[in-house]
Amino acid sequence: MSGSIVGTPIHMAPELFTGRYDHTVDTYAFGILFWYIIAGHVKLPQNFEKCHNKDHLWSSAPMYHIVVEIVLIVFIIRLLLTKSYPIESNELTEAEKEELIQDWEPEPLVPYTPEDHPDLKPRVVTKQSPTSLVVNGKEGINMATLNFLGMIGRKETEEAGLKAAATYGVGSCGPRGFYGTIDVHLFLEEKLAQFFGVEQAILYSYGFSTVASAIPAYAKRGDIIYCDEGVSFPIQMGLLASRSKLKFFKQNDMDDLQRLLEDQESLDKKVRCNRGKEMKRKDKAHKKTEKKEKID
Repeated sequence: MSGSIVGTPIHMAPELFTGRYDHTVDTYAFGILFWYIIAGHVKLPQNFEKCHNKDHLWSSAPMYHIVVEIVLIVFIIRLLLTKSYPIESNELTEAEKEELIQDWEPEPLVPYTPEDHPDLKPRVVTKQSPTSLVVNGKEGINMATLNFLGMIGRKETEEAGLKAAATYGVGSCGPRGFYGTIDVHLFLEEKLAQFFGVEQAILYSYGFSTVASAIPAYAKRGDIIYCDEGVSFPIQMGLLASRSKLKFFKQNDMDDLQRLLEDQESLDKKVRCNRGKEMKRKDKAHKKTEKKEKID
């Protein structure tokens, strides 16, 4: 193909079209591609588009541009030609290891604790009643009791506990998930249902699991739950398990709750309006289709 020119015109030096050129046209093409890589786009500089040959381009370009480009090209060539060397491993000798081991002083696993520290002298409860207890020989009012129903110390409670231990044995806990359902679980559920006047009742092991399980049972993905930002941790876990959309209002602030409800009402109106327009559009399109089919 003597005398023919093959290639992308924008990547070719202007001298190629005149028929008078040398090997520098390859450098020209490399510079074009290198500009694309550095600039991140395929648009050439404005000064470049005004040039008619290489000499014009070099004379019109600012000197600092030329210097920067030459430095970058030299750096890339040096980077490509530089040999890589493996990283030498600085392995210690046996003598150095022994010296480091002898100089090493391990820190204590537990910080130093003085002998008079309060944790080393725990308070021991020797006697307990429904409203008082004896700690280290001193009697006082029990302000940390969970005996809300006053069942501790009652003779009938102790007798029922001894009877249950003799019948069912004892363990570290008694949830149905660990030991299975036994007759007393069903008996208590029946009594609770009768007391509250409902058909059935569900017995949970403790309050945390009750709240965390009850909320996901009534709320699901797509529902909206308005919740006080100061609710307890079990309620927070139940809200997360429900996968519902959560909107928190300020603690005990009914005005903030009213604001959220009004915002949701406005949003619901917009959604209903858009749905109505969409239904009308679909109905209109459906009628046009039916009319067209009848004509055909």
